[in-house]
Amino acid sequence: MMEAELFDGTVLEFPDGTDPAVIQRVVKEQTLKLRGGTQPEDQRDQSGVPGGVAVATPTAVQPVEDDGWLSAIMSGLDYADDTAAIGLTGARQGASTVLGLPVDAVNNLPRIANLIPGVDGVGPISEKPFLGSEYIDAIMGAPTDLAASGYNAAAEAVGSDSRVAGSEGPTPQDAFQRGAHRIGREVGAAAVPVGGAMFAAGRMGVDGARAMGGPIGNFIESAAVNPAAFAGKEATIAIGAGTGAAAANELVDPSTSGGQLADLFGALAGAGITGAAGMLARGGRDVLSAFSGNPHYASRVVGDNVADTLIRNSDVMNRQVDPSNLTAPLDTQALIDAIRQPSQAEKLVPGFRASTADHAADAGLASLEAARARANPGPYRQRADQNAIAVEETIAGMRPDETPAALRDALAIERDRRMNEAIMGRQDAELAAADAVRRVTPESTAAQRGNVVRTELETARDAARQRTEDAYREANVAGLQVDPAPLAQSLDEAVAGLTEVERGLIPEAMISRVQRLGRPVEDGPQATGILDASGNPIMRDPAGPENIALKEATDLKSELQRLQRAALADPRAEKGGRNAARVLGDMIKTVDDYIGSNLTPEQQAALDTARGAKFDEAEAFTRQGDPVATALARNEGGMPKVRDDRVAGLFVDPQSMNRLFAQADTPATRRAIRDEVLSKGDTSSAERLTRFSQDYAEQLSRFPGLADEIAAAARARTAEAGARENVTRMERDLGTDTQPGRGTVGRYLQFSDANAERAINEVMAAKDPGKAADELLTFVGDDATAVQGARAAFWKKLETDSRSRNENATTESGIAPWVPRKMLAFLDDPAKRAVAERLYKDDPQHLADIRTLANALRSVNTGAKVGNATNPSGTALMMKGQPPVTLAEVGSKGYQAQTGRASWAYIGTYLAGKLARGYVGRQRAKAFELLLDKALTDKDVAASLLMENNPANRAALARKAKGWLGNEAATFVDLMSEDDDETNRAIMEDR
Repeated sequence: MMEAELFDGTVLEFPDGTDPAVIQRVVKEQTLKLRGGTQPEDQRDQSGVPGGVAVATPTAVQPVEDDGWLSAIMSGLDYADDTAAIGLTGARQGASTVLGLPVDAVNNLPRIANLIPGVDGVGPISEKPFLGSEYIDAIMGAPTDLAASGYNAAAEAVGSDSRVAGSEGPTPQDAFQRGAHRIGREVGAAAVPVGGAMFAAGRMGVDGARAMGGPIGNFIESAAVNPAAFAGKEATIAIGAGTGAAAANELVDPSTSGGQLADLFGALAGAGITGAAGMLARGGRDVLSAFSGNPHYASRVVGDNVADTLIRNSDVMNRQVDPSNLTAPLDTQALIDAIRQPSQAEKLVPGFRASTADHAADAGLASLEAARARANPGPYRQRADQNAIAVEETIAGMRPDETPAALRDALAIERDRRMNEAIMGRQDAELAAADAVRRVTPESTAAQRGNVVRTELETARDAARQRTEDAYREANVAGLQVDPAPLAQSLDEAVAGLTEVERGLIPEAMISRVQRLGRPVEDGPQATGILDASGNPIMRDPAGPENIALKEATDLKSELQRLQRAALADPRAEKGGRNAARVLGDMIKTVDDYIGSNLTPEQQAALDTARGAKFDEAEAFTRQGDPVATALARNEGGMPKVRDDRVAGLFVDPQSMNRLFAQADTPATRRAIRDEVLSKGDTSSAERLTRFSQDYAEQLSRFPGLADEIAAAARARTAEAGARENVTRMERDLGTDTQPGRGTVGRYLQFSDANAERAINEVMAAKDPGKAADELLTFVGDDATAVQGARAAFWKKLETDSRSRNENATTESGIAPWVPRKMLAFLDDPAKRAVAERLYKDDPQHLADIRTLANALRSVNTGAKVGNATNPSGTALMMKGQPPVTLAEVGSKGYQAQTGRASWAYIGTYLAGKLARGYVGRQRAKAFELLLDKALTDKDVAASLLMENNPANRAALARKAKGWLGNEAATFVDLMSEDDDETNRAIMEDR
């Protein structure tokens, strides 16, 4: 099948292979039929088919059926399109008429001469002046003509008979379309001055228009005050004027001068009727709303009273009152500008709704709001609840993610770790100190040390004795036989030279016995006092002395030397002393000379050696007062004179130690003396070890490395003491599970997770809160979780101090609203600010956002306000009007009608009017309160009311509509320029 679609969407179907010419003719025929037109007779052929070509309609072609309703709909749409086009054409012509009015007026000025008697036929300056109405209309219609030409050419190309009329548009076919054209002219004419005024108002503003003054300034001021209301009023009056003019044109032919006068007066009447109808409509709406109880009822009276109430209570408006000129009108623009100020809280808190007083920052309006909130708390409580929830949700996004327990847990874990580390450090230090001290602690007892020293000395003494014996044995002079007579003679001579006192100082008995050995025996053999090998005494021959062993002389010398040393050891002794030593020395010399006279040089040298060995032995081990001799001394029973536990102590001082090491410098001796020296020290503390090393520095120097070991022990003791002090300090500052600490961390940990507020309060109450907070966070290494926990504790305290404690302010959902003043006071407190800055050290912007939010909320009403308003409900009471009609009044009026004092019609009208006024008054009172509450909670409502009721704007809004008068001025010019009805009619027909 082949298809062809018509202009209205109708689809025609043809069999495949149908001749295109046939299809074209059928399409034309159906198009003309749908449009209600017919082709001229000269374009029809004998068969009556359009196009002048005989068409044999194929049997397969289905005729198009017209069921009537489709045609009716399409015709209706075409009629509506034509009417709209006619109205737009009229609007264009009205606009061009006003735009060309100045030129047309000037162009027709010469025609005024026709008013002079005898003068006739004076025409305009030009038939179609430049920028006149016709010229402008032609320019404005040119695009339409171009489009129409293109359309018509396209229609002709496809063989369609459809045509459009171009800029003139469709021709009005009935009164309705003629009225649309006339109304369009009024609206178009009014659009020119109205559009210009609105454009100028946008450039100049209200203040600029008022400063301009004059009719034009006033006209622009009306547009600037309320553009929408201004445009609506002008359009309404223009439509009314057009409607009145259209009605007049239907009664009187508009092509005549009388018809143009009727058009002019009809427009004036239509404008007046429209204005009056508007007033009646508003009054009717008031009555209907009052009787229907419409809760949204509002009238101009109500709006004006609400606006007046806002003005009376506004501090912004009260500041504008000039005491010297109380009658000067107030300009509410300042208050309107203040109300329209954007609310920072609304920007920061999604869903927050600031009140009118909040936007304007007007304390007077805030008081009025508080008074209304007490009288009608519903809308205010609802707004406050919504704001509290919005603030709660916004602040919830600022809260830390962790709980306060996160900080306490981190602190406790770190404290335990540090305590364990400190305890382990103390244990290590104690072990190290014990090891270092052990190295400088005696390993033996005093008795053991003394026994070792005595034993080593005895061993050394025995060795010295053995050397002496070996030396004497090597000299071999003790057994040498010598003549004793010279010895006796020498002794006799020596003794003879002594005084009796000096003889008392020598061992005279011992010397006498030796002297007898050298004298002859007179009475037979005598014992010499010397035993032989068998133990028998050797007998001296009386005939003369026998030879004796040289040992007799050496022994005598040794004894005399012993006595001499004793005398020298105590020079002031009562018996002995220096004199005894001198006398004994002489006797020793005598004996020594004797011994030397009996020895060869070789024997003398060997004897000197033996004597030296003997001297060394005596010097080393038997010197009187020497500690070595003291240590070796024994009693007659063989027991040591000095106990073992005191022996080592004899050699602690440096000189005695030198004497000891000179005689018995063995490892055992050194170990014993080392232990003895160490036993004098106190290793319990570093200070005592240091003092010991200073006091015994000379003794310690005898033992290489010992001073270093003591220094190491002192250092170990210092480290041990430090480790112990560290544990003690940490327990004191950080506390334990049973003992609270005195430091910041310890005081914080003494509170449980449930007392996070008290814990953070301790931080804020510190002498340096910022430092205390820093100590907490530094203690845990600024761990992110711990920082969040600290912030959570801070927030918990912030919430407690910043929320309202007024139960009446709690929302229905149980939320205690935030009080921005308290919030800022908390954040601005120096101690809390210092803590907050440390907690948010890594995110200062977050803290700044919190402060910004608090500042923004401080200027808005997040809860109930209190204050005194200027009669907020008095106006509503006055607007209630008279009370409703009572039965007594009805009876009284009925009686008046019965007695003939008043007609029943008057009585009915009176009672109905009073009843209506009562209902209207009560409804106005309700509407007043409702609108006042809306104005106080919605800034846009308040701004609109204040703008409409602005004393400075009220006159501008109340001015009559003037835009439509431009078209009537053009009509008047046309009327004055007409010569006669025929000419006018011809012009109209031409148009």
